[in-house]
Amino acid sequence: MPSAGLEGTAYRLVQRLAVEHANEIDRRFPKILRRVGGYNLDAFVPGNTPPFTLVPLLVGSEGTLALTLEAKLR
Repeated sequence: MPSAGLEGTAYRLVQRLAVEHANEIDRRFPKILRRVGGYNLDAFVPGNTPPFTLVPLLVGSEGTLALTLEAKLR
């Protein structure tokens, strides 16, 4: 998880919100097997998806929450 700059701030904010609202997310998020879109909020609750990354949030938003300035491909 990034620790500096705006990216680090975003990671810390999402992680803090996920911890604060973990019970509500668990209670209200649908228990489904096929996940092809939407905001997969349960992926941010501690213990659900190691390692912690913001990728599910950006994928679920279909690019509306971010602007890609640079990309690295393998």
